[in-house]
Amino acid sequence: MRKPLVSIIISAYNHEKYVIPCLESMMNQTYENIELLLFNDGSTDGTHNKILSIMEPMKNRFQRVEYYNKENEGISKNFNLGIRMSKGDYIKTFASDDILMPNAVENLVDFLSNNHNYDIAYGDGYHVDSKKIEIGEKDLKEEQRFSSIVSFKSGDIHEYLYDILPHMSTWTVLFRKSCFNELGFYDENLTCEDMDLYLRFSKKYKFKYIDELLAIHRIHGENTGLNPNVMLTTFNRMLEKYDEANFFEKEDHRKKFIKLINWTERVLSEGDYSKLAEIEGRKIIGWGTGSYYQKHKEIFPFDIHYFVDSNPTKYDLDLDGKKIHPIEQLLIEQKEDIFIIIFSSFYDEIFEWLNDKGFQYKEHFY
Repeated sequence: MRKPLVSIIISAYNHEKYVIPCLESMMNQTYENIELLLFNDGSTDGTHNKILSIMEPMKNRFQRVEYYNKENEGISKNFNLGIRMSKGDYIKTFASDDILMPNAVENLVDFLSNNHNYDIAYGDGYHVDSKKIEIGEKDLKEEQRFSSIVSFKSGDIHEYLYDILPHMSTWTVLFRKSCFNELGFYDENLTCEDMDLYLRFSKKYKFKYIDELLAIHRIHGENTGLNPNVMLTTFNRMLEKYDEANFFEKEDHRKKFIKLINWTERVLSEGDYSKLAEIEGRKIIGWGTGSYYQKHKEIFPFDIHYFVDSNPTKYDLDLDGKKIHPIEQLLIEQKEDIFIIIFSSFYDEIFEWLNDKGFQYKEHFY
């Protein structure tokens, strides 16, 4: 019995260093019945020639190969073109600088083919901070495993997505094509197009997390999705779009989305304090005394009055000449007289604690 056809759609832009390993990872899939729809989105480097150099092996490997060397229109446009042209039962979109593990498509298709109450499947993988063309076992670090950063879930994950959206395992996702036919395609007005798609699709379709290593996401300094300004612009456009369409089913969903915007601005901006000049004259309190503080203290432009920390073993100790107090010390202070700077990777938990105690983001803490 012939297995379902899978349509893999790849958009490439100035990835001459990485496009060959990406395409080779597609050819190395253990799943046979694949068509490849490939778009070179106006690259100005040697991406086009790299793709041409591997065209014959790709034609021999895949059921169908369509290649379009075109003007730059953006990844969402290319994905949508590919979906409309596709003939497969399943859709996988992919960036040309990442790598798919050999068993990825087979594992995803096997699950969806045998579980018709699910329409979308995804799995685990690694972030790899490397500009090297070849990635080996020693480059795969456990702390950079997707599931080491966030715990993934299955089923109705719509509400859960508001908590982990930027950490979604984008590189591993496989869709039934019917999802796009029923709910529409990527929003071409958004740069980080996948996050909007997941939120929309998760309102109707069930997702399955497969606990297998399926992809490698390459971090090389040019990733659009990791640019905080790009992400903030996308999130703000999504918020405007969702408000106009009454998208949020609960007020709590909207609050979580706004919190996501705040998190993006604060955490992904890596300590950009340029917007905080108005807090001068207030008592500055640092929350956190570990490695995050050590990393950012040299670029922090304000004088810290004292620190707070949740670790009792640090109470009454000094850090850089400033006393460390329990976090409850903040409740003694007048909110309008202080400003709290969070120097901790546990930003979500601290954010929640401060909100619960009546502190407002940007007004009382950052």
